[in-house]
Amino acid sequence: MVFDKANILVVDDDQDLSAYLVDLLVKKGGYKVSAVTNFNDSLSKLKNDIFDIILLDLKLPDINGSQGITEIKIVSPHSKIIVLTGFPSVDTAVSTMKNGAIDYLKKPFKEEEILEIIRKTIKFEFINDILTNMAQKIRYIRKEKGLTIKQLSAQSGLTESSISMIENGKISPSVATLNKIAMALSVHFGIDEYCYPYQNYLSG
Repeated sequence: MVFDKANILVVDDDQDLSAYLVDLLVKKGGYKVSAVTNFNDSLSKLKNDIFDIILLDLKLPDINGSQGITEIKIVSPHSKIIVLTGFPSVDTAVSTMKNGAIDYLKKPFKEEEILEIIRKTIKFEFINDILTNMAQKIRYIRKEKGLTIKQLSAQSGLTESSISMIENGKISPSVATLNKIAMALSVHFGIDEYCYPYQNYLSG
């Protein structure tokens, strides 16, 4: 997913709101945006295109939002779903997040709120892609050098379990942790150049 090239699908039966979101996200976000007014049309779109983010109305004429999330995840598991609702509640927020939504936004919302949620989602995905590539590179280089995880642990000062989880993509390491591994392997990953602007988004 590239910041200004993210492909977004708006699924909302309010045509005025859909038109507003398309205009906002294209003009102020620079994103590629499509819109549909019912769930069946969204599934057709998802089968014929790759969407990074889906803005999904919780109450559609042909399905409820929670069930919709489940069906979208089957057709397009990589898509990040942000739920939009004019009838917020703790129960619906919890159920939609459990079903796979990554965020929940109350209507009416401010222009900057929706833009910030989308920016944050894209940043997280960008960083996750970097970390996944780094983890694969760490495992490859370690094996090329004939090092065990135990040996790399001793050289880097990190625990064996941490290195194992990093290599298997089970945790997201900090930039500092990746640099320790790079130094122990005597390689340069270019981590800072990629991640420095987004270090606040990385876990320790």
